[in-house]
Amino acid sequence: MTGSPRWGWVYVALALGAGCGPMEPAHDARPLESPRAQAEGSLAGPSDWWAFQVQDINGTHFVEGPPVEAGPTGSTTVGKKVFFVSTDARTGTELWKSDGTVAGTVRVKDIFPGPGSSNPHNLLAAGETLFFTARGATATGTELWKSDGTEAGTVMVRDIAPGPGDSEPRFLQPFAGGIIFQASDGKTGYELWKSNGTVEGTQLIREIIPGERGLPLSNPRVIGGTLYFGAMGANGATELWKSDGTSTGTVRVKDLHLKPEVSFVPSGGNSFYFQATDGAHGNELWKSDGTEAGTVMVKDLYPGAEGSDIREMLWVNGQLFLRAEDGSTGAELWKSDGTEAGTVRVKDIFPGVEGSQPMGFRELNGQLVFKAEDAAGRTVLWKSDGTEADTVKVRADLPAPLDNGSDHRVINGTLFFRAGDQQLWKSDGTAAGTVRVKDILPGAEGPAPSGFTEVDGAVLFTVNAGTEARQLQLWKSDGTEGGTALVKDFASPPESPSNPRHLTQVNGTLFFQADDGVTGTELWKSNARFRGTSRVKDLAPGAASGNPEALTAFQGQLYFSASDGTQTGLWRSDGTEEGTVRVKDVQVFVDPRGRTSMGVRGNTLFFFGNRAGEPLGLWKSDGTETGTVQVKAFGLDPNSVQPAGLTVVADRVFFSVWESSAVGRELWKSDGTEAGTVRVKDIAEGAPSSEPTFLVGVGNTLFFVAADARGDQELWKSDGTEAGTVRVKDIAPGAASAYPSQLVGMGSTLFFAANDGNGLALWRSDGTEQGTVEVKDLFVGSGEPVLNELTVVGSTLFFAGSNGINGIELWKSNGTNSGTLRVRDISPGTADSLPQELRAVGERLYFAASDGESSLEPWTSDGTEGGTFRLVDLAPGNDSSEPRGFTGAGNFVFFTAQVGTTGTELWAIGDNGFRDTVPPKLICPAETALEVPEGTSGPVIYEAARAEDEFSDVVLTYSKASGSAFDVGSTAVRVTAEDASGNTSACTFFVTVKVKEDTGPLPDPDPEPKPEKPGCAASPGSLLGWAVLALLPRVRRRRSNR
Repeated sequence: MTGSPRWGWVYVALALGAGCGPMEPAHDARPLESPRAQAEGSLAGPSDWWAFQVQDINGTHFVEGPPVEAGPTGSTTVGKKVFFVSTDARTGTELWKSDGTVAGTVRVKDIFPGPGSSNPHNLLAAGETLFFTARGATATGTELWKSDGTEAGTVMVRDIAPGPGDSEPRFLQPFAGGIIFQASDGKTGYELWKSNGTVEGTQLIREIIPGERGLPLSNPRVIGGTLYFGAMGANGATELWKSDGTSTGTVRVKDLHLKPEVSFVPSGGNSFYFQATDGAHGNELWKSDGTEAGTVMVKDLYPGAEGSDIREMLWVNGQLFLRAEDGSTGAELWKSDGTEAGTVRVKDIFPGVEGSQPMGFRELNGQLVFKAEDAAGRTVLWKSDGTEADTVKVRADLPAPLDNGSDHRVINGTLFFRAGDQQLWKSDGTAAGTVRVKDILPGAEGPAPSGFTEVDGAVLFTVNAGTEARQLQLWKSDGTEGGTALVKDFASPPESPSNPRHLTQVNGTLFFQADDGVTGTELWKSNARFRGTSRVKDLAPGAASGNPEALTAFQGQLYFSASDGTQTGLWRSDGTEEGTVRVKDVQVFVDPRGRTSMGVRGNTLFFFGNRAGEPLGLWKSDGTETGTVQVKAFGLDPNSVQPAGLTVVADRVFFSVWESSAVGRELWKSDGTEAGTVRVKDIAEGAPSSEPTFLVGVGNTLFFVAADARGDQELWKSDGTEAGTVRVKDIAPGAASAYPSQLVGMGSTLFFAANDGNGLALWRSDGTEQGTVEVKDLFVGSGEPVLNELTVVGSTLFFAGSNGINGIELWKSNGTNSGTLRVRDISPGTADSLPQELRAVGERLYFAASDGESSLEPWTSDGTEGGTFRLVDLAPGNDSSEPRGFTGAGNFVFFTAQVGTTGTELWAIGDNGFRDTVPPKLICPAETALEVPEGTSGPVIYEAARAEDEFSDVVLTYSKASGSAFDVGSTAVRVTAEDASGNTSACTFFVTVKVKEDTGPLPDPDPEPKPEKPGCAASPGSLLGWAVLALLPRVRRRRSNR
């Protein structure tokens, strides 16, 4: 045998003097989805805000889900295949495909093997190739991938941000036989890139904004072989840019101000239309041929700075159709031939200022089809050839209302859509040709077909099977009843959410109840930091539930009602397990109607409760067992006594309680003594009850609603004396009732809703009859007035209201008629945005609302139109994340939301201006050394570094990876730790490889070595022994060949 032998050893290097017990595989760790990454692309407001799921407390998910991105933006047709994204328990969220057959509907590849998810998104067809972004299972982040529909042909195109970092490709567009997109390689910010599907052909086009800031883009689109896009310039305004795919050809077209939602609509050749403002006019219609001189405003539709609010545009048969306002009518259908004179309103479909709100523009057989409201308020299907006479309803008796039009799809001259009966319909643009295709799932409640996508001349879509198992199904239709059939079931067992409730802040920490699926419903806490969410204590050990309720902050700790599995009592917690103890075995009465159960007056906590076999009564506590005593007993049956409305005003505690059949339910007060706990007044004298409700303190006065002996419900007040407990004003004169509600104090003034006989209106009161006046009757339309959820933020009163014209929207008031106005028409037109869950946190309002494009999602407002925006669309499309319980704690606003497969879990919003600027804590392993035979080298596996971060997982990168070949000598290995916010820290350690002299035959190792202690602590001597043992088989074989 000649030449040098080839060695295949793997050296296990142990740190000198260091233990190697269990530890996290940090060098192989995958980052959690960062808070900013989750919010990115979904935020409707300033980028300073970010939303994230704090923790999936109950980790039981759906076993298999529907095509989660099925729809115009999620499913993509390539040739005769439709690609989409779906989820199952075995492989997580991965890429699927379908040819419209059962056998041809399969997962393409488990890109991230196992139950983890690669989360494919940004699906784009470019020729016969699908491009998309996904996270692979190797040490790569979210990168650019491509697929030809086969497992082998589904590969990462290039690791643009090398290692575990994310290049996050986005805004993918077909371009010059490949694609053009935006990404970050880790050295620059987000800039323009292009790719032909190869590693070498995936290149940075130009670094327009040097440094890490990158180039914020707005809705790029390729028109005539050139990419046009909005880009934020140095002045912070979004300007019009273009790119031909080269560095020199990526230039600014014109210094205009474009809104982030700008859209570019091609009109043949290199020309296109878009919305912009030049500073002298509002946001109006513009056109461009790609040159500065050829970029001009078409027409100032809405003269002045207001802007015409263009929402939809589509080029059809030589003319541009658009939705716009001119100030004299509401949003209506317009058209343009590119000239000022030729830009006119087509038809005033819904006369007046309200407008028909046309949307869902599609071209069908040379005409425009769209959805709009008629004068009767019905949302139906219309068509137009650009003339007023031929802008007509397609079919007048079509079931209404239609969806928003985003799912409408034209395939081979036929429009497929969902009508108001939640069934599949089709239309050729004529009344006779507009028919229901098939009664899908007869007897089911609204299969609601959606996600229409073309596949080989047919339409592929999903329907809701309407079962308790939340099944969704994939269907296919050729437009005939017989040709409409089920392709595949995507069965989804019910989720197992943790259902966090009773969110309560104490000293910057959020406390709440939740069910982790193992220990039942128990007390939890969170600071929103990474690993900062945990169960405080298993109050009722095992699977039983402690059911903590009536969570109340008192003396810097949390007090609450809970069970230890045998009895319910009053508990307190300082946030630690050992500091969570039962104060006393008194069962706290929790108002089943959700009214206040506990009240704090100075250093005393008041509540209603009883001990086993004793009457229900008013109790007080100073936080100790001996100091927790009954103030006054009322009766044995809590269902009869029904105490409610515990409210502290100055040094008194007010509440209502049912006393006896002779008196009924009346207003009571207490000073904390039995003698001082008395009925204030028998308002409805005798047996009738005055039923005091809406108790609220304003200054030293209690305001409430009560009924007199006639049953007339009006506004009352009390100073705690019988004489001082009086009706403030007979708002609805005579025996009629004003039914005041939603009482809330702002400064020294009470605000409430009431009806004086002329309809529901906003009122205010200073406690006098003269000072109790109507602020504003905001309802001027028809229908049922709405005015609820009055919420004070600083010196502004917010509420959900309707004026009868714009639907239920967010309003505000400063207490004057002129200062009471709608904040923003969140869901434009007559639609309702349904603001709810209004909560004041700091100087802002947080609430849930729907803008029509998304369902109920988290919103915030500072009282201005511009400062009122959706924070994040957690459940895109028609689904709602149902955000509830907005509560501030520390730098975060917590809430619960139902998202995807996790069900209802705890989420948080990073407060405006909050930044994670603290780098991870990083500890390098000790110096590593080993000895090897002369003339050899081989892979060395070393111990991982350790890293921790307060907010997110940490990604570790090594200058020379574990498992690499190390030469003889000392090699420095530099470790860099990066958290989700981009903060980094670094350290260095050395791997030393020494040559071992050959001293002759080595003895056989002990076949069963017996370490002195468990684990694998190593001294220098034992290290040498381990290295020698690893070499023995090879050494012995080499000598046998001599």
